[in-house]
Amino acid sequence: MRRILLGAVLAALLMLLAAAPAGAAPPNEVLIARNLKRAGILPSYATPAMARGAVMALAPRAPEYDLKPPAGAASQNEALRRFLRARVVTGRGASAYASNALVLLVEFGTDPWPAGHDSTGHSMDGPVHGAVEPPAPDDNATFWPGDFSPAHYQQMLFGTSYPIYGARMEEAGGRQAVRNPAGRNGLPYDTWLRGTSSDTMRSYYLEMSHGTYTVQGDVSDWVRLDLPESWYGADSVPDESVDDLNGPVWHVARDAIVKFAQENPDWDWERYDRENPWGITGEDFYQPDGYLDHLIIIHAGTDQAAGGGAQGTDAIWAHSWSIYEELSGGPGDGPGIMIPGTEGLGPQGIGIWAYNYTINPEDGDVGVFCHEFGHDLGLSDQYDYSSVTGDATSGFWTLMASGSWLGRTWGLGSKPAPMNADDKALLGFVRPKVVKRGRIATVKLEAAARGDARTTALKIPLPKATHVVPLSGKDGATEWYSTMGDDMDVVLDLKEPVEVGPATDLRFRTWYDIEEGYDFGWVLASDDGGATWDTLAEYSGTDTTHWRDVVTIDLSAYRGKRILVRFEYFTDGGVAQKGWEVTDIAIGGTVLPASAFAADGWIRVDGQWKRKTTRYYVAEYRTYHGFDASLKNCYQWNPDFSSWVDWFSYGRGLHLIYRDTFWSDNDVVRHVGKGGWMVVDAHPKPDAVTYTDGRRQYVGYWRPRIQVRDAAFSRKRTEAQRVYFVDYDRGSEVGEKRAPGKARRATFDDARTWWYAQAPEAGVKIPRLGVRIKVKAMNSARLTVWVDNKK
Repeated sequence: MRRILLGAVLAALLMLLAAAPAGAAPPNEVLIARNLKRAGILPSYATPAMARGAVMALAPRAPEYDLKPPAGAASQNEALRRFLRARVVTGRGASAYASNALVLLVEFGTDPWPAGHDSTGHSMDGPVHGAVEPPAPDDNATFWPGDFSPAHYQQMLFGTSYPIYGARMEEAGGRQAVRNPAGRNGLPYDTWLRGTSSDTMRSYYLEMSHGTYTVQGDVSDWVRLDLPESWYGADSVPDESVDDLNGPVWHVARDAIVKFAQENPDWDWERYDRENPWGITGEDFYQPDGYLDHLIIIHAGTDQAAGGGAQGTDAIWAHSWSIYEELSGGPGDGPGIMIPGTEGLGPQGIGIWAYNYTINPEDGDVGVFCHEFGHDLGLSDQYDYSSVTGDATSGFWTLMASGSWLGRTWGLGSKPAPMNADDKALLGFVRPKVVKRGRIATVKLEAAARGDARTTALKIPLPKATHVVPLSGKDGATEWYSTMGDDMDVVLDLKEPVEVGPATDLRFRTWYDIEEGYDFGWVLASDDGGATWDTLAEYSGTDTTHWRDVVTIDLSAYRGKRILVRFEYFTDGGVAQKGWEVTDIAIGGTVLPASAFAADGWIRVDGQWKRKTTRYYVAEYRTYHGFDASLKNCYQWNPDFSSWVDWFSYGRGLHLIYRDTFWSDNDVVRHVGKGGWMVVDAHPKPDAVTYTDGRRQYVGYWRPRIQVRDAAFSRKRTEAQRVYFVDYDRGSEVGEKRAPGKARRATFDDARTWWYAQAPEAGVKIPRLGVRIKVKAMNSARLTVWVDNKK
């Protein structure tokens, strides 16, 4: 009975997590567990293990949206990277460049939902700020600063330190905590000053960029919207969608902007437009473009990724997304919303517009703010989102995976893991040393948190990979293909207009594998020379079985007119499926040759696509300095207690990542042993645990985030640690077990095995190209590594 119940509950929660918003924070399995019963996902008698295996199972993805600015996210981070790299290489500027952010604090009212919308079963009471419940005395995991005023966020995000109020959590007898008296400073809980943290978002980005970049900004007073949070955060289909019952969740950002603008008519909005990431107003990055640079929304209440608190599934999931109130008309004719009262302002005289934003909860920690701001800069999620554990080999190693939740002294998320070297290189924060193909070299690396931008990272380029993407199948004839990928908007246009007669129709054959509800293929027509387009057909989902069937579209609405026809394929930044094929395109019974079309991004293929991609190794020396000190305090949920985690550490050494740009995620269940940012484990053979359940003996394997605790290549032995073991394959809570220590492993050789079937999500399938790497020497400050990339 227990295993059947576990499977049913996991399946329900998997569907729920599948539809969370775009660029969302990885779910916190510790905090969400305590709210599962309240949300109705778990029965009252369920154990924490029933949910924990699925909490991190699926990456949050965005609801439907339609357009992006002209250049897209790739151009945004490329522009920032060029700008920051110039500072790194030339040393220009006596101080760090700081992006200017606006933070809007938003709480909610109690107005009924508008007519026609059924609010039965949904929370209608705010929340207002200051109502987040403090952690229980036996909780060693929850971040709760005790102060939710604008001053708190100003200090935590943009200051050098911030105070932590509340009950001092002290371990007593291994599992208890001491509660201190309340009543000081007028704060609502135990207002004893527990201490001060210097781990702010400002200090995080300064460290990641080696002093070249950070973020500054202003925090508003709390603005109250009329409607409750449930209006924005309710789910259209329980357990299958997130924050979309009453339309896309970006409505909360839109309403917050409008309400704040109405209450602050003299606000200087132009102060927050200093960057030109999409090149709308020219090539200079450092100039206004008409859009707010960085809008951060903080909503009252708890994150749905942490269970949602009193609002449960009506809470908003922390995410990074965009406002699509208008689909065009903004700067560069892009989407967004013009901020009321800014008419005539901006470099183009069309007002200041809001578009991209991040949203975080009232009790949000530094980790979630840094993670979401990383999305705002163009970084991708690197945690696995469809495995039982939610882990890939990235584990706790990086901010853009589960490392955003690290932190011990003040709670989970209060001291996040650093970005990995590849993300820092993408943003121009580091300039890796390169050992080119055909070379052997000895390289000295300084500790990632202590060295400078040119001495802390290593890149080893490899020959390009060829990936064959099977499509409709080879038949000797070619067809049009959209290609595949993230953040795409590619078009296939008829070059010359055709006249529509009495019996004219459009015919073609089609094959498509498109992420349903998030990516789209459109067949469009224009009778005004391309100034406006009508949608004739929309494709989203998968149909690979009707390739031989002819699709017919009636064109009688355009009778007597001359029209252009377009096939447009659009994708978001989430999952990238295979895309869209069309062939035998005919108008009025005449099949049009390939020469009749102008292709922007479309190519000709014969049933398959051979794609060459860049691949390389990237490495850095991870120690316990700076934010890397968080690696000493990784965690595993201990279900023997209500809100308790066991702590364990990741080892110091050479952190090695195999990068293949074909993959845009680390979803190692869908592509086993392969991903975009795969950490190579120096001790790849999976660690097993033998245990007895009843009269039978079983063998299970540690979850990937624990398997990779000793992933760094080092000249030091790793120590054994006691951690709570759960056999996720059986759904069994076993108890605290010994994760063994290991002999030092200083050498990488791609001829060896780095993936094992016993723990398929914890390893990486490495190409055999003759690459060898050896750590020759290391101390607390630097590491010497020998690289053979000659073959």
